[in-house]
Amino acid sequence: MRRLSALFARRWLTWLLGGLTLASAAAAVWLGNSQKEIHPADKESSELASATAAGAENTVWMDTSQQDTLGIVTAPVTTGIASAVFSAPGQVVPDESQYAYITPRAKGIVREVKAQIGQFVRKGELLATIDSWEVAQARLKLIDGLMRLEVAQANLNWQETVYQNSLDLIEALRKDPDPDQVQKQFGKRPIGRVREQLLTAYAQYHLSRIAAQRYEKLSAKDAVPLDLAQQKQAAYQVDQATFQGLMDRVAFEVTLEYIRARQALREARTAVKVARETLRVYGVPIDKIAEQFKSGELNGDKHRHEPNKTFQEAARAVIAPSPDVAELIKSQEEPVSTYELRAPFDGTVLERDQIVPGVVVDGTHRLFTMAGLETVWLEAYVHESDFDLLSRSKRGRVEFTSPAYPGEIFKGSVLYTGDMVDPKSRMVRLLATAQNPENKLKPGMFVTIEVHSEDIRQVPKVPVSALLTDNDAFYVFVQTDPEHFERRQVVVGRRKGNEAAIDRGLKPGERIVIQGAFELKAKAQIHRAGG
Repeated sequence: MRRLSALFARRWLTWLLGGLTLASAAAAVWLGNSQKEIHPADKESSELASATAAGAENTVWMDTSQQDTLGIVTAPVTTGIASAVFSAPGQVVPDESQYAYITPRAKGIVREVKAQIGQFVRKGELLATIDSWEVAQARLKLIDGLMRLEVAQANLNWQETVYQNSLDLIEALRKDPDPDQVQKQFGKRPIGRVREQLLTAYAQYHLSRIAAQRYEKLSAKDAVPLDLAQQKQAAYQVDQATFQGLMDRVAFEVTLEYIRARQALREARTAVKVARETLRVYGVPIDKIAEQFKSGELNGDKHRHEPNKTFQEAARAVIAPSPDVAELIKSQEEPVSTYELRAPFDGTVLERDQIVPGVVVDGTHRLFTMAGLETVWLEAYVHESDFDLLSRSKRGRVEFTSPAYPGEIFKGSVLYTGDMVDPKSRMVRLLATAQNPENKLKPGMFVTIEVHSEDIRQVPKVPVSALLTDNDAFYVFVQTDPEHFERRQVVVGRRKGNEAAIDRGLKPGERIVIQGAFELKAKAQIHRAGG
């Protein structure tokens, strides 16, 4: 009996396990078929439920009493112009437009030194005087050139008068006037050496013509032999040809002399220009007479032909001494070898070479270094990561500080944003300018520069106190209703003071937590932990 009972129990257990296996397989088949028949609406409901669950994890609930207790303050998101700000280390350098090395242009010997290191000098103030043979030669060439120029101008005036009067005389003689009439008309007009030639030849031609006409009439009456009349006629023709040839030759000669006089004047002008330019290269101020030459007062073509000019008037125009040249000669009684080095602008003498009277100097010696420090430049090198802001900073303003003046902020404006990247440092040079009325900013001083430029984009802005961080990400709490706050990740742009621009994640008008955000962060962490 005991064996039968055990056998029966084992068979019953085997049947039971088999039934359970079949039931499990049937249930799996049924479950698979039922999943294939899920309705789309049910699927959307499932996804919405998942999203709601995920959103719920980023949403913090807090009633108004708790908000008051924790000091939660909200405010709407505002908009404003994005301010592009970046900083860079830099240093103070002299304004290159007010910076100069004072060197002698010509070799010479120092006569006197006036300026000292640190001395403030005005534009045109004397720094030093130098004696130079090269400068003396240049000045003397200018004087000689001006004298020759005056002679050339006088010669041109004379030749122009002779030229015009000679042509007028030739034109009058071609009309066969009476010699007395010619003498009366041109007796007081300057004609030069051609007067005698022309009037003598014309008188001979006039007498030969009268003689030929008389003998022709006498021959017609058989009062004189025919051959004698023919001889007189031949003599007349010879004198006529001689006179006409002389008129042509005189016209050519006076024209040529006039052209030569004009060319001589041009050469004299060129010589004066060369002398003036030589002095300019040497850095020597041009004398008053040279300035008058430049303006045309001395060598301008002011002469105008006056047909009835008398000998006295023509002579006075030629030999009258120029008061300008006389003044120049008088002024050059002082040594012509001495010239002065003067300050090119208002500024401070930063350096001075070891020069004393008697030292020989030339163009290789830097006698003085000057700079105008009322305005200085700031030189900085901008890193590659800020190149996008650099391109928008061409009209930006700068603020900078220096360890020499703790707590003091100086202001300036961008002067130049570099166009070339240094291949080694991968940086771009930036120049700014700043006023320095109190002379606090010294060349070589290190500064930290902040460059501010306004962007035309209107972007959302939030207080910096509203920003929280999670690793490298920023987020804020957005108030979705009076008792719910959503944690939302944002992309933060440039900051300016206590404000930060939001490039992505917020819209203007949304309310965010600007005070008490850390308390909400702590409550959100407790909520996610299931507390």
